[in-house]
Amino acid sequence: MNNLPKKPTPTPRKPELEFILKRKRSPVPWLVTVGFIGAYGVYAVFAALTSWIHIPIAIVSAMLIYTVTKRMFPPVEVKIPRRAALPPSGSGEADKLLGSGEDHLKNAEVSMTKIAAFNRGFADEIAPVLACGHKINTYVAENPEKRQNLRRYYNYYLPQLDKLLRAYLTFRRHGLDGRNASTAMTEIEGAVRAMYTAFAAQLDKLLYDMTLDITTDIDVLESMLSDTAGGTSGEDKNTNITG
Repeated sequence: MNNLPKKPTPTPRKPELEFILKRKRSPVPWLVTVGFIGAYGVYAVFAALTSWIHIPIAIVSAMLIYTVTKRMFPPVEVKIPRRAALPPSGSGEADKLLGSGEDHLKNAEVSMTKIAAFNRGFADEIAPVLACGHKINTYVAENPEKRQNLRRYYNYYLPQLDKLLRAYLTFRRHGLDGRNASTAMTEIEGAVRAMYTAFAAQLDKLLYDMTLDITTDIDVLESMLSDTAGGTSGEDKNTNITG
C-alpha cells in the first residue's frame, strides 16, 4: 500500500514573465537640427551670404537647437520581453510554424518600440503579450506535438497582432486628429489587452497540462517504488499468480 503523502493537485497560476529595459532615442532632435541646417543653407543661397562668419553661426545654432530639442524629447525606456533562441523542435512542420510566429513577434516588437515614443502606457501593455507569445513558442519547440492545439494562435492571432500594431502606427502618422482614426486606435488598444488575456490563458493551460502529466508520472513512479520497498514488485506479483 502506498503510504506516501498525497500531493495536492496543482492549480493554474499567472505566467511569470521577464523583461529588460531598452532605451530608445527620439528622432525629433536630429530631424529638427537637419531641418534647420537645410533651411539655413537655402536662406544663405538666396540671401547671398558670402561671409565666413555665417558658418560658425550656423554650427553653433544647430548645436543649440539639438541640445534644446534633446532635452525636450529625452530617450524613453521600452520594456522588451527577455527571450532566448528556440531549441530545435525536430519537426519540420513545427519549425515552420515557429519561424512564422517568431517573425510576427519580432515585427510586433519593432512596432512596440515605435509606439513607446508617443504612448508609453500602451507599449507597456504590448510587452506582456509578446512575452507570452515567446513562452508559447518555446513550449512548442520543446513539445512539437502540441502544435496541433495552437493552429489558431499561429495562423490568426499572431498575424493579427502584427497587423493591428502596424495599423496603429499608420493611424498615428496620418490621422491623429481624425475622429475615426482615434476611435480605431482605441479599439486596437482594447484588442491587444484582450489578446494578453487569451495568450496568458493559453500559456497557463499548456504549463498546467504539463504539470498534470508530470504529476501523474510521479504518482505512478512512487507507487512502484512503494511496492518495491514493501518487498514485492509488479513482476513478482505476476509471477506468483501464474506460478
